[in-house]
Amino acid sequence: MKTILIIMLSFFALPSKAQWGHSSKGLPIYGVYVSWYEGVNTIAKSGTTLYVSQNKRIFKSTDKAENWVEITSKFPTDSRYLYLAGNDSRMFASFDTLVGNVRHGNVFYTSDDGETWVDTGLKGNPYEAYAVKGDVIYIYGNKSNSYRSDDGGDNWISLAVPERGSAMCITENDDVYIASDNHLYRSTDKGQTWNELPSVGASPSLYAFGNTIYAGSRSSLSKSTDGAQTWTSIKEGLPDIKKSILYVKDNVLLVSIGEASWTNGVYISTDGGETWATFNDGYPALPFTAAIVELDEFLYSGGGMSKMKDAGVYKRPVSQVITSIMQTSEVVSEFKLTQNYPNPFNPSTNINYQLDKAGFVQLEVFTVLGQRILVLVNQQQAAGSYSVKLDALGFTSGVYLVRLTQGDNVSIQKISLIK
Repeated sequence: MKTILIIMLSFFALPSKAQWGHSSKGLPIYGVYVSWYEGVNTIAKSGTTLYVSQNKRIFKSTDKAENWVEITSKFPTDSRYLYLAGNDSRMFASFDTLVGNVRHGNVFYTSDDGETWVDTGLKGNPYEAYAVKGDVIYIYGNKSNSYRSDDGGDNWISLAVPERGSAMCITENDDVYIASDNHLYRSTDKGQTWNELPSVGASPSLYAFGNTIYAGSRSSLSKSTDGAQTWTSIKEGLPDIKKSILYVKDNVLLVSIGEASWTNGVYISTDGGETWATFNDGYPALPFTAAIVELDEFLYSGGGMSKMKDAGVYKRPVSQVITSIMQTSEVVSEFKLTQNYPNPFNPSTNINYQLDKAGFVQLEVFTVLGQRILVLVNQQQAAGSYSVKLDALGFTSGVYLVRLTQGDNVSIQKISLIK
């Protein structure tokens, strides 16, 4: 009798045309503006709608970023910058206006794809940091101008925060963290009281997945599994400049590497930060890669500066970052890569293989010219039978080669994508 174990595996993609795709139709000709001095870009989601802020302007897409529609005229006030955060039912937009030399901010939300906006009544300093978990929303302005809502934004509770911060996150067990250049604070009682913890460094970014906290800064990239009491460095293999956490899921981490006006691109780790690889194929070197959002089967990222034709929104299939391996417990007697099924296929197919002994395994996809375009498996595996799903969204029709390698054993199969 067979037993089946489902293992989530992450893989990284190597340069090919079927990687990050530019999806900025309807955005300004120079893309999404994200110069800190003149506008801060945010890309966020609410339900199945994507939103992008570009300095004073807001755009939305309801068709997976294929087309963008400006909805700025529907927003009730003018502003210098717009900051966005959303949950399943509402998109929140806080704006920053300058009256004389004093910055002011208000917060609105929409629940109808930006057609109408509701004033939350929150006013004061600009609200630049959000932490959202379902209907629980934290919004941060300054020490005396921060709030929490437990009902999706209908009602707000004032919070006394120790210091102005620039990054927030909330964990699975509802702990909240705020980071500034010099301090890190944690609240275990929904923001009523705060405990100071060791700083994570200047220009911080925070990200929580489950109860693990990830922190990036100019000097470090670390993770903590004990409530930020101790930190493990995961910056080995990354350039020694500012590191911003963009996306975390299971053991997959995506970070942006760059200083004030330029970036060295996006890096990926598929083993929780133990090793890193560049993840820029199809993605230009843009300043201020703002965020990465997962919606349906795609990842979306925004970045750039004005007067850059490559700036804007980019997307790629989630399946090129995270996929699953199915392993059976049956005993096998040979090393074998079998024909994929279905074949021909569009857009996905299953690749099956057998290992007669434990060892380090690579399962790779190549063009017929020998260019490696995907690494599906790159890890130690036990003896047994395996099945891996290959998703070829974004690939062009044609014949590809799949190669299985374990030590001196190599097997190759041709697969055909027909669209």
